Amino acid sequence: MNNAEAPKLHRGADSAEEIYLAVGIALSWWEGSEDTLMGLFKLLVQNDEPVAIDAYIKSNRAGRGAMLRNALVRYERRLETASAEKILKAMKALDKLAPTRNEIAHGHCSRFKQTVNGTVVMEGHYLLPSFNEAGWHERSLRYTHTVESITAFRADVGEQHAILLNANMAIIQARQTAHLGRNVETQLVLSIVDGVRTGRIPETDVLAHLQRVQPGQ
Repeated sequence: MNNAEAPKLHRGADSAEEIYLAVGIALSWWEGSEDTLMGLFKLLVQNDEPVAIDAYIKSNRAGRGAMLRNALVRYERRLETASAEKILKAMKALDKLAPTRNEIAHGHCSRFKQTVNGTVVMEGHYLLPSFNEAGWHERSLRYTHTVESITAFRADVGEQHAILLNANMAIIQARQTAHLGRNVETQLVLSIVDGVRTGRIPETDVLAHLQRVQPGQ
């Protein structure tokens, strides 16, 4: 008598729509994390480097990651109360999730059934590798994502996204607190300086209303 346990059923979704919905939600969360990383980069460079921001947007994911890591070191003082260590840890976790993101983004939803020794081990709708990955070939099941595995990916991304959002908010809130702590005159002067720096206020407009003050006056 064979006492070996029968293979467990790796059940897929009952409908393709369930897979489509899970994929859409998961990829939206992923893109949200990418947007938050870009927002963090912009906060660190403070729009002082428009060329760097343009390069960040046009770079691939590896390039963007390298630029943000460099900014975390170069502009460490601008992190305010945010933790560079937590940010880097979240980035590393997202890097590990990136291959799964690519599978989900480029997979193909199909109904599939597989039997082993007469026992059904797979049945339902799955997200499978595309038929034409890097050229035509017989489909190999390198991955068989289900609604559950895609949802688990989304949860992992969401956890790291929350860390990055908290870092962004910590920087923004610290700057707002510092700004509100200044008197009105100081706020006005800093606003004018920023306007001149960014080109919103012409230098000539400011110089027309300023006069040189000798030391000691």
